[in-house]
Amino acid sequence: MKPITREPTFYLLLLLLLFLVGVDLYYAQLYHYNVIDDAYISFQYAKNLILGNGLVFNPGERVEGYTNFLWIVFLAPIYFLSTLLHFDFTTAAIFLNVALALVDVVILYRISRRIFQNDWIAVSFVLLFTVLDNSFQVYAMSGMENHLVILWMLLSIDLSLKETRCQPYWLGLVFALACMTRPDAGLFVGAYFLTRRFHWRTLGFFCFVFGVYFIWRYFYYGDILPNTYHLKVGKGLGALTRGWEYTKSFFEDRYYLPLLSITALFGISQPLIRWLLVFLLLQIAYVTYVGGDFYTGQRFYLVLIPIMALLMGTSLQHFSLWLKQWERGGDWRVLPAIWLSLWFIFFVMRGYPVARTHFDETQRAGIHRASGRFHGRW
Repeated sequence: MKPITREPTFYLLLLLLLFLVGVDLYYAQLYHYNVIDDAYISFQYAKNLILGNGLVFNPGERVEGYTNFLWIVFLAPIYFLSTLLHFDFTTAAIFLNVALALVDVVILYRISRRIFQNDWIAVSFVLLFTVLDNSFQVYAMSGMENHLVILWMLLSIDLSLKETRCQPYWLGLVFALACMTRPDAGLFVGAYFLTRRFHWRTLGFFCFVFGVYFIWRYFYYGDILPNTYHLKVGKGLGALTRGWEYTKSFFEDRYYLPLLSITALFGISQPLIRWLLVFLLLQIAYVTYVGGDFYTGQRFYLVLIPIMALLMGTSLQHFSLWLKQWERGGDWRVLPAIWLSLWFIFFVMRGYPVARTHFDETQRAGIHRASGRFHGRW
């Protein structure tokens, strides 16, 4: 590979990082530095943990009202420092969220360079598809754990691309951290073991780390499943209708472009592609089954944005290589560039200015100015 500073994608990365910071600061100001309602649940658990009341919402009541343990662990020292420095906790959590989103993009860039080598079109596509997604931007200042989950997933992909003596243990550790951040990250871990030669060291270390955590939480809360499971899922298949509408809206809001990720089947012989495709199907099936979510932006599908970008980037690279063999007398990059330009135009027309996430959050900003700011004072 070329030196990183000689690649046009490096400068695109810098521009997109600056763009992401600018957009998120704009959204944060528009939202008066509040976060969505569910984030305050995690804030309360983090606050009580630092105050010595334990990992509880109300002191003396051991109820597991969260599914993002590691995110609360990340927030706890932020609360301590914000109290020590007399800085608003909610604002500090937003800055942490944005920082994680930036790290996500950098890791995604590193992965893309490893996979696509010197194919700047494919690398650019992956970065643009991810960073310009309206939900990826908005949830980077939501106070939620989504971008931390994405970080663990991308880090595990990066680790899987280079085998070293310690790689199985690092991979097992990152898998465990992902599941400790959100339990449905287990779908990502499961897809890994389903699609490649069994790695006993990776599985063993994952089970050890996650097992220690699981045993602790069982004895601490006295239940296998968190309270949120019983509240949101319950029994029966009544959530399927809501889940189907949720899934359909995810594709509709993005002009059905994520469906192009299925074209990565041309590279099904590659273990990474099999892993990502199986996870894609498992995540869609799971989110549809549990009924999705009522927040705009389809946050349960946010983890799929960089995954789909990588899959579509793979398809684009295969398409480019095919054109290179077929187009002998002209510039073979012209047609892929046209394809990318058309995609970008569709995205701008459909996915960014009129995305429901942007519209809804803008409308709610005024409502949350007083109430959200009151709850955000810690």
